[in-house]
Formats: sequence, structure tokens, C-alpha cells
Amino acid sequence: MCPLTYLISIFHQFGGLATRTRLPSVTRYNQDTTSLVFLPHCAQICSITFYVLPMFDFFWTIVDQFVPFSKKEKQIVQEYMLVRDVPKQQVLVDLGDIAREVYFINRGCLRFYYITEDGKEITGFIFQEGMFAGSHESFFSQIPSVQVVECLEASELIVFSYDGLHQLFEEVPKMNVLMRKLLSQRMAYAQKVVASLIMLKPEERYSSMLDLHPELVNRIPQQVLATYLGITPVSLSRIRKRIMDQK
Repeated sequence: MCPLTYLISIFHQFGGLATRTRLPSVTRYNQDTTSLVFLPHCAQICSITFYVLPMFDFFWTIVDQFVPFSKKEKQIVQEYMLVRDVPKQQVLVDLGDIAREVYFINRGCLRFYYITEDGKEITGFIFQEGMFAGSHESFFSQIPSVQVVECLEASELIVFSYDGLHQLFEEVPKMNVLMRKLLSQRMAYAQKVVASLIMLKPEERYSSMLDLHPELVNRIPQQVLATYLGITPVSLSRIRKRIMDQK
């Protein structure tokens, strides 16, 4: 039995993930052929040639907008990429965890949130398809997370481990450039969010979200959306009603 076949047989032994539980050390992969071919080192031993695999098309469509990678570089990067199906409400990074993974969202929606002293959840950011998600400060600094990262929907994620990504920084220097540009974009957007909380009225913040991300309004729970906008669910309901009445 070739190494790829052997490892796939091991992965088949693992069942589903429970809601609101930590991910096991060996994650569950899709039980179909397209999502099991994520072991490029073994695949090379089995004489399988790797190019841009279909499940990575969306990833490269987004990444190439930041930094163009050669076909050879893409092959190397793919050796460190895993695809994981994660259920709704799955916690990827819990409060106090040291994040060991960062995620690219192929499909689905994630958020990170803070927990106040009285147990309230305050959503800090909502990640959609085409975004890199995670507790970035915890991941890059390897310190306990002050945020919880959770799936709002059943999601398909491309996963980079901490060790794998740092190995890629050595093997493919463009990954350093990519991460720097992504973090700069994230920082700029975070500043806009903070500015909107300070400068805009609640109804203006909601209207801005309607303009920029109209799909989110009906996609995520109202409670989550309200905490992201810095208002109560009751206030959000009133704002939505006023806007609907004006149309």
C-alpha cells in the first residue's frame, strides 16, 4: 500500500465533529476523492503530479490579486495546505488557546468575538469567503488568544499550520509578502470599523453595512450582527423597521 493510500485509510477512521467542541488533533476530512488528495508529499511518492488542484482555485484567484505566484511556487504552497469541512458553531480557537492554525475561507462564514466580564459576546469581526481568518495576534505571536473564533455556518476552510506557514516563509519568500499585505489590509479595515463605532450613529453604521455587505444582513444571526454594530438586538430591529418603512 502506497503512503497516500495508507494515510487516507487512517483518515477514514475518524467521525464527525461535535458542535462547540475543540477540533481533534487529527481532523475529519470529506469522505470523497476530491477532498482527500491533500497530502502532496505522499502524492509525490506515489508519482502523482501536482498542479493547481480544483479545490484551491478560489484561493489562488484571491491570492494572485495580492502577489502573483509561479506554477512551481503554487505547487510548493499546496504541499502545506489542508482542506477541512467544519460544522456550524464549531469553535476553532477558544479563549486562552494559543492559535496553531490560520484559515482561508473557501465557503462559509466565521467570526471572532470577545467575552465580557458579565459573559456577553461582542463580535469583533465577521469573515466571509475569500478572507483569511483566525486569531491573528495569537497565531503570529504565539500568545493566548483574547478572542474566540467560531463558525457561523458550516464552512470549508483551507488550513495552514503555524509550523507549516513558517516553513513556507523560508521555501517561498513571496508568502512573506502575501502575509504582510493581508495583515496591512486587515489593520486598515479594523481601523475603519473602530472609526465607524466612534463617528457614525447606529443607523448610519447599519446603512453602511447594507451598502458594503448587503448579503451579511440576512446571512448571520441578528444577535451577532447587533454586537458587531455595537448596538442591542432591539435597537437593530427598530433601525431595520425604520429603513424598511422609508422604502
